Amino acid sequence: MIRLKLSPLTESATLLRRGGVVLGSVGLTALYSLLILLRALLRLEELLGDGEAE
Repeated sequence: MIRLKLSPLTESATLLRRGGVVLGSVGLTALYSLLILLRALLRLEELLGDGEAE
């Protein structure tokens, strides 16, 4: 594969963009996972709370 020589500014911007995409993807995945875990914990508390009331 032949790589074109990019100017340092363009190359650093490309690396920053790639890093941002990776961090954004990981961040969104982590946020989504935390929301799912919180929802599961709230549902678990509701189930336990209903069982104690009876």
